[in-house]
Amino acid sequence: DVEPVFGFMKAILGFTRMSVRGINKVKRELGFVLMALNIRKIAAQRAVHYKIHIKKADFYQIINRNQLFTLPKNLMSQAPS
Repeated sequence: DVEPVFGFMKAILGFTRMSVRGINKVKRELGFVLMALNIRKIAAQRAVHYKIHIKKADFYQIINRNQLFTLPKNLMSQAPS
């Protein structure tokens, strides 16, 4: 959908009007705004991934503290470290 993008531009960035004239300049300015929205989206995705990673690390620390068994995190995780 296209409409949510313009809603985010208006609500989050406060971007309601172009500050330049000319098609090329407007395209450039709109490109900067869309880049800012994409960076915001990437930062949100990384924050979610970081929180999940921290929860996994806490789980392994709890297991190691209780001395149930000790395995390196490399063997337990599927992602390469």
